[in-house]
Amino acid sequence: MAVDKVFMSCGLGICVNTGMTEAGKAVLKTIHFSGVQSAVTDQELYDAGVALAGLQKHAMQSINRTESFHLVSK
Repeated sequence: MAVDKVFMSCGLGICVNTGMTEAGKAVLKTIHFSGVQSAVTDQELYDAGVALAGLQKHAMQSINRTESFHLVSK
Protein backbone atom coordinates (compact mmCIF):
# COMPACT_ATOMS: atom_id res chain seq x y z
CA MET A 1 0.00 0.00 0.00
CA ALA A 2 1.37 3.41 -0.97
CA VAL A 3 1.39 6.20 1.58
CA ASP A 4 1.35 9.98 1.23
CA LYS A 5 2.75 12.36 3.81
CA VAL A 6 0.56 15.44 4.46
CA PHE A 7 2.09 18.36 6.37
CA MET A 8 0.30 19.34 9.61
CA SER A 9 2.47 21.76 11.60
CA CYS A 10 5.94 23.13 12.28
CA GLY A 11 7.41 24.24 15.60
CA LEU A 12 10.52 25.54 17.30
CA GLY A 13 12.01 24.12 20.48
CA ILE A 14 14.70 25.79 22.54
CA CYS A 15 16.39 23.47 25.02
CA VAL A 16 17.84 25.29 28.05
CA ASN A 17 19.94 24.16 31.00
CA THR A 18 18.07 25.10 34.18
CA GLY A 19 20.65 23.78 36.65
CA MET A 20 22.12 20.58 38.05
CA THR A 21 20.66 17.69 40.02
CA GLU A 22 22.22 16.56 43.28
CA ALA A 23 23.80 13.75 41.26
CA GLY A 24 25.55 16.31 39.05
CA LYS A 25 23.41 15.82 35.93
CA ALA A 26 22.16 18.76 33.90
CA VAL A 27 18.45 19.60 34.17
CA LEU A 28 17.27 20.39 30.64
CA LYS A 29 13.90 21.94 29.74
CA THR A 30 12.52 22.65 26.29
CA ILE A 31 10.50 25.76 25.52
CA HIS A 32 8.13 25.09 22.62
CA PHE A 33 6.81 27.58 20.07
CA SER A 34 4.08 26.36 17.73
CA GLY A 35 2.54 27.83 14.61
CA VAL A 36 5.82 28.30 12.75
CA GLN A 37 5.35 28.78 9.00
CA SER A 38 6.34 25.67 7.06
CA ALA A 39 8.24 27.75 4.48
CA VAL A 40 10.75 29.03 7.06
CA THR A 41 14.31 27.95 6.30
CA ASP A 42 16.46 26.15 8.83
CA GLN A 43 18.74 29.20 9.04
CA GLU A 44 15.80 31.54 9.71
CA LEU A 45 14.46 29.23 12.40
CA TYR A 46 17.91 28.91 13.98
CA ASP A 47 18.36 32.71 13.98
CA ALA A 48 14.94 33.17 15.61
CA GLY A 49 15.83 30.52 18.19
CA VAL A 50 19.10 32.25 19.05
CA ALA A 51 17.30 35.59 19.40
CA LEU A 52 14.62 34.08 21.65
CA ALA A 53 17.22 32.18 23.69
CA GLY A 54 18.94 35.49 24.37
CA LEU A 55 15.81 36.57 26.26
CA GLN A 56 15.98 33.54 28.59
CA LYS A 57 17.78 33.58 31.93
CA HIS A 58 19.01 30.00 31.39
CA ALA A 59 21.79 28.92 29.03
CA MET A 60 20.70 27.52 25.65
CA GLN A 61 21.76 23.94 24.88
CA SER A 62 20.13 23.38 21.49
CA ILE A 63 17.57 24.58 18.98
CA ASN A 64 15.14 22.05 17.50
CA ARG A 65 12.78 22.09 14.53
CA THR A 66 9.75 19.85 14.85
CA GLU A 67 7.40 18.98 12.02
CA SER A 68 4.26 16.87 12.14
CA PHE A 69 2.71 14.99 9.24
CA HIS A 70 -0.36 12.84 8.66
CA LEU A 71 0.32 9.56 6.89
CA VAL A 72 -2.54 8.63 4.58
CA SER A 73 -2.99 5.79 2.13
CA LYS A 74 -3.26 6.65 -1.54
